[in-house]
Amino acid sequence: MPAPETSRAEEVRAAIATLRSSAANSGDVSAPLTAALQKTALLLSDAREPVALDLRRQLQEETGLSMPMIEWGLLTSLSSMRHAPLAEIARVVPADAPLEVIGVVLAGNVFVAAVRGLALPLLAGACVIAKTASREGAYARAFHAALTLADPEIGARLALVQFSRADTEATHALCTGVDALSIYGSDETVEELRLVSAARRADSACARAGLCGPLPAEGATAEYGPLSGQTYATVAAASGNADSPTGGALTDARAELIQPKTHARGTAPELAANSGTATSSVRIPRVIAHGHGLSAAYVARSALSSEEQAARTAERVALDISAYDQHGCLSPHFVLVEPGGAVDPQAFAQLLAASALPALAHLLPAAEPTLQEQAERMQWQATAAVRGELYAHPTHAVSFEAAPLRPSPGGRQISIYACGDYAELEALLAPFAEHLKCVGVAGSKAERAQLTEYVQRFCSAQICRSGEMQSPPFDTWADGAPPLAGLVPDAMR
Repeated sequence: MPAPETSRAEEVRAAIATLRSSAANSGDVSAPLTAALQKTALLLSDAREPVALDLRRQLQEETGLSMPMIEWGLLTSLSSMRHAPLAEIARVVPADAPLEVIGVVLAGNVFVAAVRGLALPLLAGACVIAKTASREGAYARAFHAALTLADPEIGARLALVQFSRADTEATHALCTGVDALSIYGSDETVEELRLVSAARRADSACARAGLCGPLPAEGATAEYGPLSGQTYATVAAASGNADSPTGGALTDARAELIQPKTHARGTAPELAANSGTATSSVRIPRVIAHGHGLSAAYVARSALSSEEQAARTAERVALDISAYDQHGCLSPHFVLVEPGGAVDPQAFAQLLAASALPALAHLLPAAEPTLQEQAERMQWQATAAVRGELYAHPTHAVSFEAAPLRPSPGGRQISIYACGDYAELEALLAPFAEHLKCVGVAGSKAERAQLTEYVQRFCSAQICRSGEMQSPPFDTWADGAPPLAGLVPDAMR
């Protein structure tokens, strides 16, 4: 029987301690920071640089994506950071903001998500400790190496750790040792780490309320702290162990009692409300959640006014579908097409399947699917054939179906639906509103503006031009909030 794996908890604690020391000894780094980030983008963009060449080799091994896809992803994401108004983004950070350590938990579905994941907390003036995905840490390592080459002092403000999700001690060390925790991942991961982060507040609050040791008399209430007015019996029940309020598993009820949630789709006020400071010396991390997400595309009939224009529109939609093999939060899972154009919705589905997606398969070849991915695609295609018309090809599949919408398994499998007006669009998308990240629109600028106003009535998804869903500006808003939302202490920026 193999020996249990040694926990990385001490490594995590040491890294956080080193970062705090670095933060305490550093002055204003805003100007060198923006210069270092832009130089980092330049270094990683140039495949002749050793750090950039190693990155490309490692990404191909880790992700399985084709080299043209990797190169496209690096070019678009790094160009966005290189030319972004970094100084303007950082200008919202108050001069007297406390120096913090922010923990970042990176996801492994799309490697370019680490660009904003690592750079934004640095721009917020913090030192950063980032946990990379178990099997996908190449981009974060290359980013750190290039940042150190660009400016060693700035590079010292970033530390990387990697440990198993099963390493609960290291997880606890990360979640309870930082001032804020920015989480990229599934909703389950977000909630799990949120509860771990809340544990220190819960235990501290229980201690301040006198809940350590023998229980007070029945019906007695806490007199101070965040539990003021709560009966000890209520706190004990919420803790998961009536005999020992500070023992047992941290339940959802206990977490709600101690620390309100900041939901994955949290609004600016919700994020701000969760950034308050503790009433004791115990550090209570803010949680900035970036949970599960998916996106959609909308094609207005004005983008289908002729067969030639429909072909160009299909090319842009195909790029949004093909990028990263449709595995990112910004990948469209369904395309809503307005009838009344020279090409109707079903003909547009056929155009995507027969022309636009095959062309992208040559320019940006797809990765080889795993056995599980093959099974998921076969199941999705079988359902599509029953629900409507299926146009399947070796590299992709397109269906034309009737409502309700159903998400894609990824891998360039996409459903097309007719959508008569904005009211129908809202009815179709409303079930996914909580997780909707972006809507790519093929249509005029005026139509995008009109759709933006309408969509904001029921969700916080960003609206962009079709063909640009997977390459958003570095300074774009996400989840209805500005870039540094939650990352700046005691303020909503």
